[in-house]
Amino acid sequence: WRAMTREKSKYGGDQSGALVENLALFLSDCLRDVLVIAGWSVSNAEHRLIGAMGEHLHIVALFAIELDRVIGEGITSQDLQVYSIICGSLFDDRFMKADEDGTGPIACTCNLGLRTDPMLDGVDCHETVALSKAGIIYFSSLTQ
Repeated sequence: WRAMTREKSKYGGDQSGALVENLALFLSDCLRDVLVIAGWSVSNAEHRLIGAMGEHLHIVALFAIELDRVIGEGITSQDLQVYSIICGSLFDDRFMKADEDGTGPIACTCNLGLRTDPMLDGVDCHETVALSKAGIIYFSSLTQ
């Protein structure tokens, strides 16, 4: 009952497309503000940002809504965590995927990962599971 009520009231009917668009615009506004604080100064910043990142922000909005649905429907009883990889780390294929060829230490994260830390009988079993691996770039791929 809870899942049906939530689905119809929060994501209902013809508004689902508008919900994704509004969330993508909100993300664009937030990103623009961060970039301006960081020193980005261009004319018509909003238009340029949407032109450069619009499709990516739309995808993020779609996944955010889908994740919200899954959590709201109680499909997952575990806490989900977004994670990135620390500069200088070594590659671990359980939690990382290389977006470019390379070897050695990691330079940066280019795609965030999603993980869960399962609990067994209320006790943390210290077994982290990657639901979506973080994308990484090696230092060596930057110098090739």
